[in-house]
Amino acid sequence: MALIYGAYSGVEEFALDELQKMIQPLRALCGRNPPRSGAVDQDANHVLVGTVTNNPRIADLAQKSAFKTPTKRKATAAPASNPLERRKKAVVIAGTDAEGVLYGVIDFNKRLASATPDDPTEMRQALDNIAEFNAQESPLIENRGIWSWGYVIYDYRRFLDNMARSR
Repeated sequence: MALIYGAYSGVEEFALDELQKMIQPLRALCGRNPPRSGAVDQDANHVLVGTVTNNPRIADLAQKSAFKTPTKRKATAAPASNPLERRKKAVVIAGTDAEGVLYGVIDFNKRLASATPDDPTEMRQALDNIAEFNAQESPLIENRGIWSWGYVIYDYRRFLDNMARSR
């Protein structure tokens, strides 16, 4: 499986790390940017992550109308079919911005967790047989937060990471 991403910094770095943690048990994941020549490994399943502006593969698919691009701020689109190669699968996790990419990855991870068994030997088969889907989401409330009610937060990094995971 080839992971083709647009940017690896800031919020998108956290999103890609979360995605790799979820898919890592497959041991076939190859995290890399598209080759300079523009060639894509046609024999692999693909996970394309990023925005239309930072990932040329997503921009190309959006231009060909292979999926409906998100329009709202912090929105995400995640179709699971492969317009690149009919025999292989592809997941496109596209956001209008970095936060949208993160939300798309979190949503995809939840779908993947519910569709795959705990046994790593059966996980690849389940991933290969995952049903096609197309999801588009955006937050109902744009600015959200959490109130700790005055309790002490001992590990702010873990606390903020968990806040990101719960969107």
